Amino acid sequence: MAVSIDTVYQRVLAAANKEQRGYITPIEFSLMANQAQMAIFEQYFYDRGQTERVVGNDLGHSDPDDILDEKIDLFSVTEELVNNQFTPVDIYRVENVFLTIGNKAVNCEKISQKDFQLIMNSRMLHPSISRPVYTMSSLATQYQIQVFTPTVIDANTLPEEGVVSANMIRVPTKAEWGYVVVNERALYNAARATDFELHISEETNLVNKILELAGIILNKPGLVQIADQEDIKRIQQQKM
Repeated sequence: MAVSIDTVYQRVLAAANKEQRGYITPIEFSLMANQAQMAIFEQYFYDRGQTERVVGNDLGHSDPDDILDEKIDLFSVTEELVNNQFTPVDIYRVENVFLTIGNKAVNCEKISQKDFQLIMNSRMLHPSISRPVYTMSSLATQYQIQVFTPTVIDANTLPEEGVVSANMIRVPTKAEWGYVVVNERALYNAARATDFELHISEETNLVNKILELAGIILNKPGLVQIADQEDIKRIQQQKM
């Protein structure tokens, strides 16, 4: 379920009007809305990285971790790669690469170009059927993923031609408050609008981020104070 861009806009306008901080135009709002959406989206990966760095965390997934995974999964796509290539138009990052041989899919380990020769020339580190590796390189407007398995293996274990697929995270679609002008007033038009793609729980977070951006970009400091107050309320509610 998406976050309604009209609901967020009306909440932002209500907060601005309450403090008599002026009007935020639809164009200004849509610009800040996408900045806010990307800021929240990118924060997911920082938060996940921080969680993964916790030493001795053997308690398994907590509820916040599960919710974070749920938020990220909204943007997860898995594609079979044609000629081991993909066009990164809407791709934020590659999460996993799989080599499917027959009915079995094996997760591939990513290695850097710097370590490629070292690993390929090492008996201990050389890739195997159960542990293939891959490199990723840029080719003009595309990225190429090259998967490596043993160059010489016993004929009895020679695999069928493998299929390479990648699990990737795409960027959120740009949000836009669609409208028509009637009597010199902008009226919401759902047919021209694009809602936020973030998790439904991010509605208040989006409002706060946009208020913060409005306070900075539009030089309306009072809006920043409103956003700070809303953040404090949200944190207190989470603690409770």
